Amino acid sequence: MESAPLIRYSTEDNRLSIQANNHSLDMILSLISLQTGMEIFMSPLSETKVSLTLEDRDLDQALKQLAKVSGVNHMLIYGKSNDMETVVIGMKVFPKGSFSSANLQRVVPVELEAITQSNKEAKEAKNAPEADIRDYAKQRWNERLSLMPVEKREKMETKIEERLERKAASVQKRNEKTEKRTQQKLKHATQRKAREEVLRAENPEKYELYLQQRKENRQQALEIYQQHTQENEQKVN
Repeated sequence: MESAPLIRYSTEDNRLSIQANNHSLDMILSLISLQTGMEIFMSPLSETKVSLTLEDRDLDQALKQLAKVSGVNHMLIYGKSNDMETVVIGMKVFPKGSFSSANLQRVVPVELEAITQSNKEAKEAKNAPEADIRDYAKQRWNERLSLMPVEKREKMETKIEERLERKAASVQKRNEKTEKRTQQKLKHATQRKAREEVLRAENPEKYELYLQQRKENRQQALEIYQQHTQENEQKVN
């Protein structure tokens, strides 16, 4: 299984870093699309292996360098940010010597992009980020939404809403199971404590023997755990 290249994108200053070692161009572009909010199309005929290291480059320049190293033709698509600054919002990648759009395919389905963006927004809302921190990826995504046909956007948003509702229901169900197990453990602990108090009151000698047995059982369990841990470490080494 191919390991993933390292892609780092700063949403605050619109800069990209790439560390790829004989990685698929499609995989690199997919990760860039998910992190930056860009809409990227690529011809299957452009697929190639890429080895490239870029550190903290302006997004436009990083994409151009990636295309150059990959030996493909490309076209960058620009739009306007919230403050009307021109920013790259998309990219098309063609085989060398061609600019035909006939076989172009999205490197990431737009529904997956939308889900990724909605998850980011939920995380940001939870972490309460500073209002004045600029997010180029969010602005880029919003610009793409504004250019999307209304019917397509509404259909996509409906799918995302349904998915988020299913996820919320799943989380709630998992939390309910966790709470139920917690209550059961608390109930069992309370019952055990009550039995111990009765035993201590009625038969102090037997109670002391009971405590000693519990202590020995715990020590035995700890020794077994430590032995298994050592055996696993020896196997690894």
